[in-house]
Amino acid sequence: MPFNKPEPEYEGKPLSRWVAETKDKDSLVRLAAARALGTLGPAAIPALTELLTDKDEGVRMVAATLLGKIGPDAMTAVPALTQLLKDNDKWVRMNAALALGEIGHEAKTATPALMELLQEKNGAVRQAAAWALEKIGPEAKTAIPALTELLKEKDVGGIDSEASPFTFPFSFMELLQDKNGAIPQAVALALGKINLETKTTIPSLMELLQDKNAAAVRRAAAWALGKMGPEAKTAIPALTELLNDKDAKIRRVAGEALDEINKEKK
Repeated sequence: MPFNKPEPEYEGKPLSRWVAETKDKDSLVRLAAARALGTLGPAAIPALTELLTDKDEGVRMVAATLLGKIGPDAMTAVPALTQLLKDNDKWVRMNAALALGEIGHEAKTATPALMELLQEKNGAVRQAAAWALEKIGPEAKTAIPALTELLKEKDVGGIDSEASPFTFPFSFMELLQDKNGAIPQAVALALGKINLETKTTIPSLMELLQDKNAAAVRRAAAWALGKMGPEAKTAIPALTELLNDKDAKIRRVAGEALDEINKEKK
């Protein structure tokens, strides 16, 4: 007689019961079911993926967020999440982008759609797209020209202070707390992570080292230049100046960046 593995449960209900509730007419019931499914791990991926097409934007947003929390195991949801980047609701689009970032390099096929989001009017959506491209890493190298253009942006307009905290990963929350230059910060981190075609991005990153209004931007730019290694040797003078920055974190990151750039000379 074959061994049947018991279904995972949440609050005494098995997975199949929660899946059944995702079909309920009441959006609040479907929302509760989505959140329950999010506690059940990879087994819930098919049901959560189906909820990405729910008629209620809140359900779609939560389903995307929970798939992101599952991470790379949710790679089968990448096509549906990519489609959600065109959703009519800005917060659904943002959370779909963040989920793709959490899935990481397995979401590389979403790169073109994420690049389109870099042109969004809403600042939070643009930041989410840049963050996702950072997490996808080298696979997102085609996004470099668009990211470089965004380095010129100094406005964080479009961030909604009423966005619920559970929709943001911690690193993205740090961007929202920075009142000046959050988008350049996100883009600098993305470029550092992608770490390719450095000659086109180094000048723009060097300009960010001079940002006097946002320590987070200077720190992100220094980190990105360090990731580019010896190719960023033209930034050595500017990074050396940062060793005297009043922010201790910036001094540390600048020192680490110089070490990385100078490795070739050792």
